[in-house]
Parts: sequence; structure tokens; C-alpha cells
Amino acid sequence: MDYSMNTAPLTVTQPVQLELIDASGAATPIEAELRYDANDPFAVTTVFRTGTSEVRWTFGRDLLAEGLYLDRKLDFWAKRYAAIAALTADQVNATIKRHLRLDALVKITSGDKKKM
Repeated sequence: MDYSMNTAPLTVTQPVQLELIDASGAATPIEAELRYDANDPFAVTTVFRTGTSEVRWTFGRDLLAEGLYLDRKLDFWAKRYAAIAALTADQVNATIKRHLRLDALVKITSGDKKKM
């Protein structure tokens, strides 16, 4: 007999309806499920139902909680990606030279030495 006091479920799920918003602002409803599993206590998974299959995205809870307080609008990532795409090779190389220390890089190789 199990006399433990812990009777909480290992997994908690909640069906939700989300909206996929495209670049024009049009919203498409998507059926999904939020899932918390006590075996992975620092993550929340969203399971998107795409007809006959499922797509799973797992997020760290701290990332989700942080997102509640950043006051970012829906176009934040579109603007961020556009700014990244607009960078020139010279700008990227200058940033790498400023922040990457080549003398501190370490190469690690593993595997069957005979096959390397």
C-alpha cells in the first residue's frame, strides 16, 4: 500500500485556443494545450494541434514569466529580425572581433580515434 501524502498529478494540462497573427494582422485560431509536467518542473509545453499531428514547443518558465513584464508589442520580434537582417558583413565581423576572443577558444573532439 502507498501511504504517501503526495497525491498531486504529475502532469497538468489545459486546453486553450490561441491565435496565429500573420504579417497583415489577420488572426487564425489554433487549438492547443498547455502542459506542465512535474518531471520537468522548470518548463511549460504548448502542444499545437495541426490537423492529424501535433507540434510541441517547450519553454522555460522563467522565459514565460519574464515575458509578462517586458511590455513588448506583437511586432517586437519582427522589428528585431528586420534589424538583424539589415546588418552588413562588416558590422557582424566588427562585433565578432569586439566580443569573441579567439585565443580563448577550445576545440574538443570526441569519438572513435581511428575514425577521426
